[in-house]
This record gives sequence, C-alpha cells and structure tokens, in this order.
Amino acid sequence: MKRQKTVYANLYGAEGQGRNKTEAKKDAIATIEKTFAGQHSPIIISWRGNIGLVWRELADVCSGVVVFSNSTPKNGPLNRGVTCHNNDIDGAARIMRQHIAQLGWTFADGESAPNILKDESEKDNFRRWARFQRKYRELRLAGVPETECHAQACAAC
Repeated sequence: MKRQKTVYANLYGAEGQGRNKTEAKKDAIATIEKTFAGQHSPIIISWRGNIGLVWRELADVCSGVVVFSNSTPKNGPLNRGVTCHNNDIDGAARIMRQHIAQLGWTFADGESAPNILKDESEKDNFRRWARFQRKYRELRLAGVPETECHAQACAAC
C-alpha cells in the first residue's frame, strides 16, 4: 500500500497541509480566516478603582491583566500581578471580572456580589469566595491554627 504524501504550505506565517499544494494553501487560508473571525475589541472591566483589560491575540488566545489597582502605590508601578488566559474572550473576561470583584471587595460587603458579575454562576462563585474569606478571618481572629482555618472555611463554602 502506497503511503499518502502530505504537502505543507506556509502562507504569510499560517501553516497548512493537504494532499497537494492547492489543498495545503486552502488549509493555510482557512487558518488565517479563523484567526480574524470573532471579537477582537479589547474589554475594559472596572470596579471600585480597579481596572482590568482583556484582549484577544491573533493566535486565538485571550489574555487579561489588571492595569490599575487601588493597592498600587501612588507613582509606583502598575499592578500586573493578576493575569488570565483562556481560549475565548468571553472566558477571559469572566475570569477578569472575578479578579476585579475580589480586588474591590471588603469584609463590610459581606456576600453581596458586585454588579460587574454578569450571571448567577459568576455571582455564586463570588459569594462562595466571600463566604470563605469571612469564615477564614472569623476563625483566625478566634485563634484557630491556620491549617484548621483553611479546612473549616472550605467546609463552610
């Protein structure tokens, strides 16, 4: 049995393959079309002075970074400690909304979910996180050892 030869094409950096040169070029063109499909506009998420930026790269990987946080010292460097990556911009934005919500949260907020969270799933995740934070703090203030605090706070969520 004769083995089928695979032909490869590189079209402006996009690679394609096929049984012949024409198919390989078509495959490369399809890769280019897929790359430019969908949303490429950056998304800015802000709440209580914390600002996150989410964007989609041409490699179809979406990234986000907190570009400013209330915890950033005046005249100091931007807070770039929180990043997120996802295969779609909506997923990356969902992750960034959680980060921004957590950065702006205070104990006085209790388990109230901020309005930047889009749906009940996001709000439920945030409430569980806030419940953990409150329970952990309560246990630490009561003098419970850190390892026990973590386990008990997890159980409460």
